[in-house]
Amino acid sequence: MTTRICSHLFGLLLMPAMLSAIILAQRPVNDVCPTERKYDRFKDETTLWCGPLTAEASPKLNTKNLSVTMLIKHKGEQLRTPDVISFTLLWTDTTRGALRRAHADGKTVYILADGKRTELPIKEYTDSAISDAFVIEIGTAELKREDVELISQAKTVEGRWGATEFLFTKEGLERLREFSKFLKLTSATEQ
Repeated sequence: MTTRICSHLFGLLLMPAMLSAIILAQRPVNDVCPTERKYDRFKDETTLWCGPLTAEASPKLNTKNLSVTMLIKHKGEQLRTPDVISFTLLWTDTTRGALRRAHADGKTVYILADGKRTELPIKEYTDSAISDAFVIEIGTAELKREDVELISQAKTVEGRWGATEFLFTKEGLERLREFSKFLKLTSATEQ
């Protein structure tokens, strides 16, 4: 009984964080990347977001929701070469009894860009459950510039994280191409 009460209290405490993550993943976005920029004066770090890049999960997983967003981080407020380039994958399951983590063993994101394969290791993974009807999983995969170049030049990009297959939308690929140009500009400003 006490364990059940504690788990419900824990779920209630996590609810605002989970809801804000879902709202961020589903908010309307600009057509041009970066879609959002934030400077943290305490860390002296700027983060730029580009997304969402995907809108389609595998039809077999129609009760699930996957969103892929690209982000870059660099030191300081002025535009410069990024220290980190990554994909953030946000997956939610609102199926009753959804306590099973679908991506806990998904240590790699597999990408097919016009048939060319690249593997992106998951560097960070977190998950949370609220009661037995809501699970959220977040994975972060770092990219090299070559990965960004390969993906941004492709006409079709498919991916798989664990058992979840996804497809980059036409709009998402356009955003990614813009972001790729933006990354080239950051390198040019430092030369």
